[in-house]
Amino acid sequence: MRRQTVTRWSLVLAALLTLGIVFHRPILFRTTRYFIARAAEQQTLALSYDLAGSIFTNLRITNLSGTPVESGPVQRLEIGSLRLTYSLWGLAKKGLPGFLKGLELVDAEIVIDPSQALPPRKARKRQSIKFPALIPESLHIQNFNLLVRQPGGELVLKDVNLTLDPRITGSLRARTLQVPGYGTWTDLHAEASYLDRNLVFQRFDLGQEVQVTRLSMDMSQLNHAELRFSFEGRCFGGPAEASGNITSLNKTNWMTLQVGSRGNSLASASKTLGFSRSVSGTLAELSLTLSGEASRPVTWSGNATVIVENLVVKGQVALDRITSDFRFADGEATVRSFELLQQTNRITGTAELGLPASLSGFAKLNGTGTLEATLDNLATLSEGAASGAAKARGTVAITDGQPGIDLQVTADHAAYGEHEVKNANVRLRLGRPGVP
Repeated sequence: MRRQTVTRWSLVLAALLTLGIVFHRPILFRTTRYFIARAAEQQTLALSYDLAGSIFTNLRITNLSGTPVESGPVQRLEIGSLRLTYSLWGLAKKGLPGFLKGLELVDAEIVIDPSQALPPRKARKRQSIKFPALIPESLHIQNFNLLVRQPGGELVLKDVNLTLDPRITGSLRARTLQVPGYGTWTDLHAEASYLDRNLVFQRFDLGQEVQVTRLSMDMSQLNHAELRFSFEGRCFGGPAEASGNITSLNKTNWMTLQVGSRGNSLASASKTLGFSRSVSGTLAELSLTLSGEASRPVTWSGNATVIVENLVVKGQVALDRITSDFRFADGEATVRSFELLQQTNRITGTAELGLPASLSGFAKLNGTGTLEATLDNLATLSEGAASGAAKARGTVAITDGQPGIDLQVTADHAAYGEHEVKNANVRLRLGRPGVP
C-alpha cells in the first residue's frame, strides 16, 4: 500500500513537472510582466518592452522604454537590452547569493530628478538602504548613461562600460564623470578582477587629487551576511589607506573600520571638496580604528588621532600645529588630549561628548570639557592688533549642539589698540547660559 502511494505521488509530481516544462514560457512571462508592471506603476511609469527567455536558465528584456504618466523622480528610462542568467540549483543550495549567474546591460539612459516627488498615494514610508543579496557572478555593462538633476548641479555618468568576469581580466571605462561641487573627469579607466565576487579595481585615477592603487569590495561571503572592503592610494598629495568589514549585513550592519592617512594637502582638499572657506596646511597624520553599528554612533568603540600642521584659514588664522586624541567607548567620545600651538602660544584641553543614538543626532550633541591657555604673545593671535600676554582656564560645554564657554582670564599687562589693562582678572562667559 505504501509503495502504491509513493508511486502515485511520483506520477503526480512528474505530471506537474511536465506541465511546467510545456507551459513555462507563458507562466514566466505573465509572472515577470506582473512584477515589472507593479514596479513601474509605483514609479508612475508606463513601460513598453519585449520579453524572451526560459524559466530555468535566463530572462531577456529588450527595447524597454519608460514614460512618466505622473510626477515622479524617474524622468526617463531607456534600456536597449537586459539579460539575466540564473540557476535554480544555486538558489536551492546557497540561497539568493547563489541564484544570479550573469547580468548583461546594453544601452541604458536614465534621467532622475529627486525634486519631483511621487504623488501622495504612491509615496511609501522611507526605507533604509540595503545592500543587495542578488550579486551576479559576472557583469557586463555597455554604454550606461545616468543624469541626476540636483539644485547644486547635475551628477553625470556618460558611456560607462564595465566588464567583470572571473574567467578574464576585467575593466572599467567611462567617458565622463561629473560630480556637482567637486569636478568633472573624462576618459576614466581602471583594471578589474572579479574572482568569486571579490571585486578589485587597480590603477584608477581621478586627476591629481585622488589616485587609487587598489580598491576592493569582497562580496564572496554574502551568504554569511558579510561584506569586506579596502582602499590603497593617494589623496590630495599624501598616501592613504582604509580597510574594514560589515557583518550582520542589512540587519545591525556591524562595522569594523581602520583608516590611515598622512601628508595630505588641505588646500587641495578645500578646493576639490568645495569648502566655503579657503583652507591650507597639511594633514600630518590621521589614524582611526572604529567598530560598532554603522548607523548608531552610541555603539561605537575605538580610537582616533588627528595632527594638522601649518593651518591657515581664510588667509587670517594661522596655527603651527593641532594635535588631538580621541577615544570612543560606552556611548561617549572622549577627547583625551587636545593641543593647539602657535609660536609661544599654547592651548590644551579635554572633553567628553555623549554619542547620539542616530547619525542625525550629531546636530544636537551634549558634552563638557576643560580648557587651559598660555598666551605669551597676543600679537601673533591678532596680527599685531593686540600685545602683551594672558592666561585662561575654565570649562566648555555643548548643549543641544550649542557651544558655551566659561573662562577665568588673567593678564599682568595687555593692550588692544589704545586700550591697556594691567593686573587684569576677568571672567568671560560666552554662549548658552547653562554652561557651568
